[in-house]
Amino acid sequence: MEVKMNVNLVNNEGFTCLHMAAKYGRTDILRILVDVGSSINLQAYDNLYTPLHLACIFQRVAVVKELLKCEDCNIDASDYKGNTALFYASVQNNIKLTELLLQNGANGQKCNLSGMSVLAACEEKNLFRIITLLKAYNVKLTLKRPLAHPNNIKSDKQTMLL
Repeated sequence: MEVKMNVNLVNNEGFTCLHMAAKYGRTDILRILVDVGSSINLQAYDNLYTPLHLACIFQRVAVVKELLKCEDCNIDASDYKGNTALFYASVQNNIKLTELLLQNGANGQKCNLSGMSVLAACEEKNLFRIITLLKAYNVKLTLKRPLAHPNNIKSDKQTMLL
């Protein structure tokens, strides 16, 4: 009798077993989950973290390497703040992770929902080694105006009343 399991089941926060393996640096379990078809780009419910986000937040270099071996890994996935894995690796001053992500094609120009690029965030924190690395990969300083929150946008009726 063959037993089938859904490896993409989630807990109440939307985390899969793969998310947990990435967070805790369990490359052995992560490899098994990927091999049996776990979706590597699933985003958690509230924060929209992917396993790659968690691996970078918790600075799990071996896990990031494993995830990047997967062809369908979305290296530029954004979380609820618009931050990418590269953003988290860089602002934590992790040169190994930052370089690994850049070598694998991470977009250093992408801005988060606050309008800040990874280079701008690193300059704000005076992370000189990361800044030098980003510039070596031709990442330019980008600042965009933050997106307006829907509650702050006035309708035509409200504007006419002012």
